[in-house]
Amino acid sequence: MFFGGGNGLIKTDLDIEFLKQMYNKFKVTGEENIKNHVVTKFLEMIGYDPLEFYYEHSMYHRDGRADIAVKITGETYLYVEVKSANNKLDVKEQLQLARYLYDSRLSWGILTNGKTF
Repeated sequence: MFFGGGNGLIKTDLDIEFLKQMYNKFKVTGEENIKNHVVTKFLEMIGYDPLEFYYEHSMYHRDGRADIAVKITGETYLYVEVKSANNKLDVKEQLQLARYLYDSRLSWGILTNGKTF
C-alpha cells in the first residue's frame, strides 16, 4: 500500500488480515481493547510512530478528550476517536470528533469502531 509523503510515495505494509483477526478477537470486549489492539496497530501500519501517540488527550479542548492524539509536528495532532465495535458511528459520534477538531483548529481526524474508519 502506498501513501503520499513529503517527497513522494511511502510504501507501508498494511496487514489487513492481522487487523481483522484482532478485531474479531476483541470486538466483544469493549472500546479499550479495540483501541489498543486494532486502532493503534492500524496507525503504526500506516506509518505513525507509536511513541507519538498520546492517550486521552485534552490539550486543546474545553470538554472531553480524544482517545488518541498522534503528534504530527509541533502542536499539530491527528485526533482519533475510538468507539466500541458495536457502535454504528452515527451523527452523535461524528459531532463529538468534529467538536474536538473545531476546538483545536485541526482539519483531520479519524472516527472508528475498529472495523469502520
